[in-house]
Amino acid sequence: MGRALIAVALAASLAGAQLTPGNYVVVDEAGIVWEVAPGGAVTTFFRFGAALHGVDFDASGNLVCGTGAGAVVRITPAAQVTTVFSGGPLSGIVGDIEVTGAGTYLVPAWSGVAVLEITPAGAVVTFHATPGLCNWGLGLDEKAGHLFVTGDHTLLIQLGTGAVRTLVPSATALPFPQCGNLGPSGTFVVGDQMARAVFEVDAAGVVTTLLATTAFGDVGEGLDWDRDHAYILADDQAPGSNTPCLFRLDVLNALTTIAILPGADLNGCAAVPELVTVPLTPEPQPGSYMAIGLHSAGAPFKAYMCASSLDAKLGIPLPGNRVLPLDFDNLVVITAQNLLPQIFVNYQGILDASGRATLLVHIPPEPALAGITIYTAGITLDPHAPGGVHLVSTPLPFTIQK
Repeated sequence: MGRALIAVALAASLAGAQLTPGNYVVVDEAGIVWEVAPGGAVTTFFRFGAALHGVDFDASGNLVCGTGAGAVVRITPAAQVTTVFSGGPLSGIVGDIEVTGAGTYLVPAWSGVAVLEITPAGAVVTFHATPGLCNWGLGLDEKAGHLFVTGDHTLLIQLGTGAVRTLVPSATALPFPQCGNLGPSGTFVVGDQMARAVFEVDAAGVVTTLLATTAFGDVGEGLDWDRDHAYILADDQAPGSNTPCLFRLDVLNALTTIAILPGADLNGCAAVPELVTVPLTPEPQPGSYMAIGLHSAGAPFKAYMCASSLDAKLGIPLPGNRVLPLDFDNLVVITAQNLLPQIFVNYQGILDASGRATLLVHIPPEPALAGITIYTAGITLDPHAPGGVHLVSTPLPFTIQK
């Protein structure tokens, strides 16, 4: 595929995109995907037609949602739907969903005793048996190969070895934790329905109350964080005729109402990615190449830098309390410092007027490279942003084929 065709593929991959970077999405029991602007404007992005539970974004900007009928669906920015997995252990409501750095989906089984790890192709690659989980709306996240899950009055962590450790065992500390997410500082943040509070839990299991307020009703329907490190909270029953609200809790723990969604029954929320990586060619073989599109509608003419690594579990700290979702290895040093520009092409540069750039990875003609997975992520730069880091993308994996 030549450069002209790559440009056509990039345009096609983004054609019909409706979600605006920096906005928020909220899913509800009626199967509606709402798009909410930071200023409070609410529009309907998509009607699925059946209940949606939990929402996250993959590296290409697709929505990944659970359903009320035990399925996982993927919705493209152009509103095309694919059922990734259904049935089996997911025989009931999917409580939450999380896209890992490796691109797999973590999905709690309604039975309350396990979390499935599912590939984008629909294969179950890992079955995390985690006794003690609550079979209501679960909050979960993953970092460095460790799985964090809210349980029945508890917060559990399943280590990469498979061992399960209880971080918070007390119902007094966490009366009824539902939604949860790892925040930008690495602590786990929980929305607790019964306490009407947002708690922060550190690696030692110490619980800190970020905010407890009667403004919250059922503050357990969804939690994510945006580029400013503010937490976005879906509340299904905020006071005032059980009004569904989307709240924003900033770094100073000041609470504001972003939007009211009358009549909705909220089941999850997520911030729309502002910088995405999309595959523009099929996965390469030795002797061919991989084309990757880097895109941000809100960053035309911004300088960018990209890097690749052989895994995406640990994360690399960046200035401004940001994290590049790659592992620190030899490949990340080579690509970040642009030491092999003839192989890793266009890893540094300026986004065009549409906020786009195309990267190329030339694969040497060595059969032994087949089977290796490479993860690529990027950042945009702005001298006025904290630490100079403007936006950070999610990692895009591709595997060298035989």
